[in-house]
Amino acid sequence: SVSRMVAESEIEEIRSLGADMELLCRLAQDKDATAALNEELKNLGYGKMGDRVRVGHLLRAEAKKLPPRKMEKDDSSNGSLAIDLSGDGGLVKRIKKAGDESGITPRLPCTVKVRMMGRLVTDGTLIESSVREVTLGEQQVIKGLEKALVTMSKGELAQIVCRADYAYGSGGRMPDVPPGAALRYDVELLSWIEPKRQRWEMTLNERLDEAIRLKAEGTEAFKKQQWQQAQICYHNAAELLIDEAPVGYSSMNDLQAPEGRDLEGRQVLTGCWLNEAQCALNRGEWYVAEKVCSVILEKLADPLGRERDQNVKALYRRAKAMVELGNFTDARVDVREACRLEPNSKAVRELWQLIKDKFEADKKEKDKVYSKMSKKVLYRDKGILVKPPKRSVHPRVYFDISIGGKDAGRIVFELFTHKVPRTCENFRALCTGEKGISPISGKPLHYKGSSFHRAMQLHDGPQELLAENADGTGRKFEVWNGMFIQGGDIINNDGTGGESIYGQFFDDEAFEFRHDQPGLLSMAGSTPMRHRDMEARVHSPNRNNSQFLITTQAKTHAQGGFTIPHFDYRHVIFGRVSKGADVVHRINRLPVDYANRHRIIDEVRITGSGQLLSESEAEAKAAEDRLKPSAPKLVQTGVAPKPTAETEEQPEPELPARVVLPRNIPEIDPDDDIISAEVDD
Repeated sequence: SVSRMVAESEIEEIRSLGADMELLCRLAQDKDATAALNEELKNLGYGKMGDRVRVGHLLRAEAKKLPPRKMEKDDSSNGSLAIDLSGDGGLVKRIKKAGDESGITPRLPCTVKVRMMGRLVTDGTLIESSVREVTLGEQQVIKGLEKALVTMSKGELAQIVCRADYAYGSGGRMPDVPPGAALRYDVELLSWIEPKRQRWEMTLNERLDEAIRLKAEGTEAFKKQQWQQAQICYHNAAELLIDEAPVGYSSMNDLQAPEGRDLEGRQVLTGCWLNEAQCALNRGEWYVAEKVCSVILEKLADPLGRERDQNVKALYRRAKAMVELGNFTDARVDVREACRLEPNSKAVRELWQLIKDKFEADKKEKDKVYSKMSKKVLYRDKGILVKPPKRSVHPRVYFDISIGGKDAGRIVFELFTHKVPRTCENFRALCTGEKGISPISGKPLHYKGSSFHRAMQLHDGPQELLAENADGTGRKFEVWNGMFIQGGDIINNDGTGGESIYGQFFDDEAFEFRHDQPGLLSMAGSTPMRHRDMEARVHSPNRNNSQFLITTQAKTHAQGGFTIPHFDYRHVIFGRVSKGADVVHRINRLPVDYANRHRIIDEVRITGSGQLLSESEAEAKAAEDRLKPSAPKLVQTGVAPKPTAETEEQPEPELPARVVLPRNIPEIDPDDDIISAEVDD
């Protein structure tokens, strides 16, 4: 493949520099020798950290080709060569049938397909026999098998003998594996799937080739009218071709293409953006379409020459989005410019007529509203008649929070059931606890009693302060550095567990919203990370359970409007915080253990959770309560009410006698010329 050829050429280049390849490979294998490896690579001319990291990955892959430590032949295994994989005799491999001649082995985190049969070494009792797929590095099999699989090639058949500490240890696996038992596996590696390479691992040529492949994949999905899948493909393809931005900031959208392929890269980038805008229009995401088209029009290098067609398409599609958003003035400007460039375009002229019709209809509707307002009485005895605000019909749930054993308040969430109903139902049912006990873990499917275990900020440095005045004087204002808080592990309360009402995990439902404001409620089955590259490495799709995150990144003027773009298309947003944002921010300010994945030191417990009425239902209930007849109040005036049939036989209450207090009138001074109001009265 292309990536293998690039890796081999890089290794040959290192050899040409006169490097000791065996020494470098041994240093790359040893985790404690990272500093020594960096020094060796610096001496070879690799000054940038990114280059040293890339070369380190290549050296680790090359190290697997080095001859391992060999042991003596064992007569009990038909003379096959025994290889000590662990170095201490605890993990021994004997090759029964050689694999592919290329000698290529899987690497982490490949998904391998294996046929294996496991037995006890002592008496040969069969404990396992299956054909299964295993993702290396995720502890889906015992430690000894994981270490052995990365040394096998395709088609290889080997016998793996694992000591107890490389198998199930002193605890065993009851009832078939006793404590401290050694195991023997016959393993055949059938095939494997290479992990998807991340952007930072690719060269510029590889990025462009991958973008072309993603664009073609998006086109196939577009032809099948799979708008969301096509939009994701076009978006990812464009992300490969633009510059990266620091965490918390938006990209400048500048093209990064290999030398000699600038024109091809620009055509692919512009085409991906235009197609993404069209998919957004088909899905009704007017704001996304307008934003993407604005980026295209800003970055076109020759809008009146070779990029004339792209210019017209971007103007046309942005105008369509603006019409749906009600911005008729700017839409007319775009259509007029598109009509000037393409005067014979039928679609542009039809859009111009549509804008005129919608503008007239909108004007008539406004005139109708204004005429009704002028005919109505605007003032009454108790205020102004205004239209009540539109209330949300989405379901609401709540958390009662305690911090350090003390009540901290309530957080109320509004769930977006109109976009992601399956995800919202999982969260709502876990809030109410209506599903009872889990058949998998035996624990309640209920958020009550779980905790918020993680709080992340933009950086781990000291708190920043802004002075009121430019010279540094005046009051000091805190710069808010919050990013998100995480909770919902109903199994272990530490972020390592979680379970949904549909089973262990369920798939990503839809990516309808962006992480562009604080207070958004998003799934966190796959651990969210602060940095873009780390998020790309550790994220696994379709692993949603009970864990969630709440964004706390504020869009303030001082910070320039932060977003979390690397969460988009990875974590499903399904709600927002409607009340209790102060409680969320208070949790984000708590001290954390930086060495333990930013774990919150104080105990933040969910003491209660449940479901509330939606805003519209609550308002209707309040109006109904106001209409209910209330008990008459006894007004004590000078005249007692007349007795009725119900009160005729009861004695009338005695009214208190009216007490007349004397008025405090000041004495009159005969020499005072000021006229007293009391005297005049």
